[in-house]
Parts: sequence; structure tokens; C-alpha cells
Amino acid sequence: MYLNTTCMSSRLTRRESQARTRQRLVAAASVIFREHGFYRASAETIAARAGYTRGALYANFADKEHLFLAVLDEEINERYRILDTPASPAELAERYCQLLDEDRDWTLALLEFSVHAARRPALAGELRTRNAEIRAVVSGHIQSMSTEISESAASSRSRSEERRVGKECRSR
Repeated sequence: MYLNTTCMSSRLTRRESQARTRQRLVAAASVIFREHGFYRASAETIAARAGYTRGALYANFADKEHLFLAVLDEEINERYRILDTPASPAELAERYCQLLDEDRDWTLALLEFSVHAARRPALAGELRTRNAEIRAVVSGHIQSMSTEISESAASSRSRSEERRVGKECRSR
């Protein structure tokens, strides 16, 4: 007996399906938090935007706060991708500032969430942990770039010195 499997669609495993649901909820929440802010964004609106029920949202996230943290993690990863892109320090700074300037709605939602988290010790700790990680990564990039700049400047000075010495030798 021959079974034609070329037209059969592969089914997702339970884990893959859960990951897809979670990713869709995070993507929808990202849009809704930007549009409405943290407080005005409702679980129902986020779930509906993702094509799910509120039950699906709460099956994947303990609450709206933890959903916001998942969105924040995605935003942080996007900033890391920008920092990891090869560029001069000036170009990186420009890209990063442009990202902040162009995404005013996210900045407002993050500020609103930060105030909310400040009044909740466990949530404030989650936010502090992420902020400390961001500072460490950015600091590492700055240190790396300053080393590269120092080495480049030293190399440039060395070449200038070689040219000066060469000119002096030729003039004798």
C-alpha cells in the first residue's frame, strides 16, 4: 500500500503549538500596549488581537504584568540586535537614539509600567534585574568600543610617527 505524504501537513507538537500561541500573544500585546498603555490594555483586547481567548492568555502568562515583561524581553532583545550590528560608535549611538525617538508609544508604556512596578516589590525586582542586565551589556559594548578606538588611535599615532621619522630621514 502506498501512502502519499507530500500533501499531508505536518502537525505541530504541543510544545510548538504553545510556543506559537505565546509568541502571537506577545506580538499582539506589543501592539496593544503601544496603542493603549499598560493600564488601559485589557487581557480581552490582547487575546482577541492574537486570535485567542482570555483563557489562552492566562494559560501562558500569570497575569498582564508577566505578559508585559515578555514584551519587554522582546524589546530588550531588539536593542541587543542593534548593538550587535557592526558599526562605528557614532552610528550605533545614532541607531539607538533613533529607535528611542521613533517609538514614543513604547517609551510611554514602559514608563507607565515602571511606575506600576515600583509599587510592587516582586515586580520591581524583575524590572531591576532586567535593567542591570541591560546596563552590563551596554557597558560591555562601550568598553569594547573604547578599546577599539584606543587601539585605532594608537595605530594612527604610530603611522603618523613613522611618516614623520621617514620624512626626517629623507631630509638628511
